[in-house]
Amino acid sequence: MKLAGRGLHSGRACTVTISPCEGPTTLGRGDDRAPLARLRVEGRERCSVAVLPTGAELSVVEHLLSAIVGAGAFYGARIDVEGDELPLLDGGAAEYFDALPRGTTAPIAVVRSGSVEAHGTVVECAPHPGVDVEVVVDFPEGRFGVALKGAARWTGDAADYRARIATARTFGALRELEAL
Repeated sequence: MKLAGRGLHSGRACTVTISPCEGPTTLGRGDDRAPLARLRVEGRERCSVAVLPTGAELSVVEHLLSAIVGAGAFYGARIDVEGDELPLLDGGAAEYFDALPRGTTAPIAVVRSGSVEAHGTVVECAPHPGVDVEVVVDFPEGRFGVALKGAARWTGDAADYRARIATARTFGALRELEAL
């Protein structure tokens, strides 16, 4: 399946083609590709970047990677990107989710405790026999004019991911439009 659109930051046309394949899901551009386990994912200003073992970078990968986890598609997909950035599509992960194979891997498991903090965001992990992800959002009043607070939980069900998480959209404040 071919998904086409414009890059959020570059504004340039870009496409992602998802094809069935044997073995682990791979991501790349042409022959420069790697299985997901060999990618290094870095947080950058307003996006996530997948760095291939060769050093090549693919920008704005967060919705695709989220959809891969939600669909359990760690095996059976070849993901080809044309361009340096993935298309924004509808602003969420739904179109990526719909294009991926389902449940082609064993359940996700966290095997050791750890935490990462970057730019005021903290991610904490602890061993658990299944998937149990809780996200707590707390945007102070200054950023959006009103305080945004809330929590959401996901326990690994693909249908629940598609219904509640894949449809979430990227957002920003109007005063940030020029910078975006």
